[in-house]
Amino acid sequence: MVIDQERGFLYASSRFASYIYAFDIRDDSDTLTGDDKVNELEALLVANTDVGATAFRGLFIPEGTDLLYALNSEPESVMIFDLAAVEDLTIARAERDAVIGVLPAPREERDAGGRTTAYIGPSGITQVDHLLFVANFNANSVSVYDLRLGAFGELVYEIRNVGENPHALS
Repeated sequence: MVIDQERGFLYASSRFASYIYAFDIRDDSDTLTGDDKVNELEALLVANTDVGATAFRGLFIPEGTDLLYALNSEPESVMIFDLAAVEDLTIARAERDAVIGVLPAPREERDAGGRTTAYIGPSGITQVDHLLFVANFNANSVSVYDLRLGAFGELVYEIRNVGENPHALS
């Protein structure tokens, strides 16, 4: 989950769904918009891609952007959603073209450590300055993306052998 204070939304994901839930958490009933919906579903951001998408885990909004970076396990990637598509309206709706970009994560790489049936993929995400760090559970690594490169960032380094199944960053 991640809270978007600027827009008044809470974004939540599920490890079994191909979409991100956007909940309206700001009470706008006393404004000119007349939107009295609060703490209810505002939109579904659908990962409508050719390869499909399920198992969203970590969510992150880089400061000063209208973008949501969502860690995806199937396929292992970081999907970028356009938050400008989410409007505070009186009825909930599905945003079917919300995915506008994808960053690669290590694929088909499983650690040689202890036996596990888990297949999680990217699992933790944080930002320091212009660098985005993503923990890769199965690859025992941390991917480093430079957000100044490309449209949504580019992979610039892979930190390997960070321990057995990293799952969180701070």
